[in-house]
Amino acid sequence: MKLTDINDALIAARFEAKILGRGDDYYQNGAVSNAVLRGDSLTAEVEGSEYDPYHVRVTLGSDDIADASCTCPYDAEWGGWCKHIAATLLLCAHEPESVEVAAPLRELLAPLDRAALEGLILHIARREPATVGLIADEAEQLQKVTASPKSAEATPKAVR
Repeated sequence: MKLTDINDALIAARFEAKILGRGDDYYQNGAVSNAVLRGDSLTAEVEGSEYDPYHVRVTLGSDDIADASCTCPYDAEWGGWCKHIAATLLLCAHEPESVEVAAPLRELLAPLDRAALEGLILHIARREPATVGLIADEAEQLQKVTASPKSAEATPKAVR
C-alpha cells in the first residue's frame, strides 16, 4: 500500500464514529506533527492531553493498513485504535505532501560496518539514556539466541 492509497473510506472502516470524530478534531487543529514514512512504517507525533506528544506508528500492508499503535493509554484500556491514530491517518489522506518520505532504516544501516554500528548505538544511548535498558535487554536476548543451535530460526523479526 502506498501513502496515497490512504483515504477517508479506508479510515472510516477502521474506527467507531466517535473516535474518528475526535481524531478529525485533532487533525483539523494541527495536532499531528513529524510524520515520516520509512518503507512501510509511518510514524508521527500527536499532541494530546499530556505534556509530551503521543507517538503513533502505522504499518502499511500490501493492500491495507496492517497494524497501528499509539503510546496513549487507549489501546491498553479499551482496545482498538485511538483518536491519535485516526488523526495521523487523516493527515495522510488529506495532506500526503506533509509526510516526509525517508529511506527505510535497514537501507541506512546496511552500508555501515561493525565499528560504525557500535558507535551509532553508543551515541544514541548517550543522547537518550532511557534507551540503555532497552538496548541492553535486546543485546542479552541476541547473545542467548546466537548461543543456541537454532539461532537463525529464533532471531527476533526486528533484527532480521
